[in-house]
Amino acid sequence: MPTTYVEYADKLVCQGRTIPKDPGNRDYRKFLALAAQGQADIVPGVVSTIRSVPKIVVVERLHAAGKLAAARTAIDAASLLMREKWNAAQSIKQDDPDALALLTAIGADPAVILA
Repeated sequence: MPTTYVEYADKLVCQGRTIPKDPGNRDYRKFLALAAQGQADIVPGVVSTIRSVPKIVVVERLHAAGKLAAARTAIDAASLLMREKWNAAQSIKQDDPDALALLTAIGADPAVILA
């Protein structure tokens, strides 16, 4: 049965392991040999186009928009899970439904805050 490899521009991923596309790499040479024998299924990797915005940038933009206090109040009133997610996050994805809902609820423009 062929082994499946997910191919990106600079690497392969197989069974959770990242293999650099480097001819000096033993695992990459193994991949090349398997591919030559027809024993490697190669599927294209998908690179997300959804950008993450560093949380510090989000905080600075909320402050600049005069919405930081409203955001803090909304976060403090949110569920424990939402508060913990905010506290743990280093960045916020532009399509995060919780972030979009919070920003909309406080009258902040998600397109500006998460730009």
